[in-house]
Amino acid sequence: MFKDVQLAKLEPVMRYAGDGALVWLRKIHHILGYHIFLSHSQQDGGDQVAHIKKELEKFCSTIEIFTDVAAGRKENGLDAKGSLDTIVAHSDVMLCYLTKTYFTRKWCVLELKMALEAGKAVVFVFDTDERHGGMTIEQVLSYATEQATRAASDKEDNASNLVNMCTGKVSPRQVAAERALTEALQASADLSDALAERAAADEEAQLLKKACIDLHHAMGSGGGGAGGSGLDKLRRQHDAAQQTMAEWRTTEGELLLQWIQALLPMLLDPAHAGGRPVIPWYRDAHCKLVSLKRIVQEALGAGFDKSHFADVTCDGGDACARCNGSFPVATAHKDGALPKLCVAGETSSLQVQLPPAWRSVTRADGRHANTKCHLFVSPHHPSSATLQQKLIWRLPNLVCSTDELQQCTHMLVVLDAGERGDAQADSPALNNAAYRHDILAALNSGVAIITLHVGPTAVEDYMWDLGTALWRAGLFNPIAIPCPASVLLPDGASTAAREDPELEEIALVRVGKKICVGAPAGGHRVMQAVALLTSSGSSAAKSAASAGKVFAHKAVGSVRKHVPTRIKMTGNPLHAVGRGNPLHAVGRGGAQGAGGVAAQSWGVFGGGGGGGGGGSDGKEVVFANPLFRGHQDKKL
Repeated sequence: MFKDVQLAKLEPVMRYAGDGALVWLRKIHHILGYHIFLSHSQQDGGDQVAHIKKELEKFCSTIEIFTDVAAGRKENGLDAKGSLDTIVAHSDVMLCYLTKTYFTRKWCVLELKMALEAGKAVVFVFDTDERHGGMTIEQVLSYATEQATRAASDKEDNASNLVNMCTGKVSPRQVAAERALTEALQASADLSDALAERAAADEEAQLLKKACIDLHHAMGSGGGGAGGSGLDKLRRQHDAAQQTMAEWRTTEGELLLQWIQALLPMLLDPAHAGGRPVIPWYRDAHCKLVSLKRIVQEALGAGFDKSHFADVTCDGGDACARCNGSFPVATAHKDGALPKLCVAGETSSLQVQLPPAWRSVTRADGRHANTKCHLFVSPHHPSSATLQQKLIWRLPNLVCSTDELQQCTHMLVVLDAGERGDAQADSPALNNAAYRHDILAALNSGVAIITLHVGPTAVEDYMWDLGTALWRAGLFNPIAIPCPASVLLPDGASTAAREDPELEEIALVRVGKKICVGAPAGGHRVMQAVALLTSSGSSAAKSAASAGKVFAHKAVGSVRKHVPTRIKMTGNPLHAVGRGNPLHAVGRGGAQGAGGVAAQSWGVFGGGGGGGGGGSDGKEVVFANPLFRGHQDKKL
């Protein structure tokens, strides 16, 4: 039994970090009730919403989640959209998955309105991947509130837009009632009177529309047997109703857009008294659990399993829009005091056992070396000291160096966009000559590279100009480790998101795991060989290549004179031609191919031309460092 208990603790389920108790959610008794109502735009959010639902049910088996594309027992009993208001009213939390088209879809906006008017807890989750419709919160807000200005272009492009999709007219009384309800929501006031007035305005508008339709049918049937005067009366009543509705200026789409413009800036600002939690969704396998735990935390804060909230209080009191002072916990958005959750085996909890720093390793280029340090952290990066301190804190046995690159098994390369967020202008990896020198030296020495991708800037933004040379050299061959920008800030500095500390830990643990794995075979392309061949000199080049186990692609015919041809390498490219490393021993001993071959290098340690034989048909074999292709005369 003891073994069974220990195995149960290792199950990947959500537990409270404090006492290890399982996270459970109370049973929902209403037939159309759920713990979480997942609102999303099927156009660009359906796949991830289905994945979120599956993952939440895997880590928390008692949770019940509604999505309008599910096929469960409850969902099969729904009658189109008619039951949505009932489901929202009997669900505990509304989870809005924000993508580019979310606020351009009528039913997405209506579902959010229903939840707010029913006083439900609302949580926003936004996709961080722009390739799948993801946006930052600022972009979501801008795209949602500016629909009127791009209505014409969206119509031409067949893009969803509230103004274009919802063209039905609403009465002035409905507009006034909706504005009063919006003001009450902004002030966190009692909504009962505003809701009653809105319901009365809606009923009046519906009765007028129905009467107009009934009068039209009555006229078509001859007024139900009425005489000429009776038919004239019906026509006058019909014309009056039509005239009244013709004076209605506002469309349903414009009314919904006004509601979005008034409330959305407040709702998406967690610091505001009426703001709701905003959680980023990470698709990375290591980081998505951080988002899932935040979602469950906020769901628990709505009233589940109150025993773990005894010491957590909301300092917002009656002014808090999320709990109105009714539950002593629900809103740790004030102080971040929601109970911490954990999952057995999650990356942030792993303890990495690093190998000894003093060891013999095989470099990425195949050479053997004796090392005494785990990681080289270049002192030329502005935040190297802070980063090194955090690494040593999370990986206690880590041995770092800032000056002995050749004595390290790995180098940590930090890709960050600088203070202004412009990778091309401010990234140290692209613009700091000394930092680039260290990166180049690591690549040429076969030191394994660990790349830390800091902040939201896409990796593609580093692959221009000088970044292209880094890419060709193999800097981006290893998969980069994503990390929040807070990793470069000193301890105690304010962070942009409450998830940042755990995301930092995940990144640091993954660095440790990379050190344990060691340098992958062929992980970096240290050199690239280019042969300048002609039909008369191809035999000489092939002979020289054979000495270094390099196989050249033969240039055929005199038409292709002086056309560069790639040479495929097998074995160590640093020793492919001549004796020794062409980076350090340029021309030392020369290359000894038939007819004589001269060798030269443009590496950081290189200089001068090579020796070699002097045969009449000898041609030039160039070993060029790809970091400096086209930049041979530049110095680091």
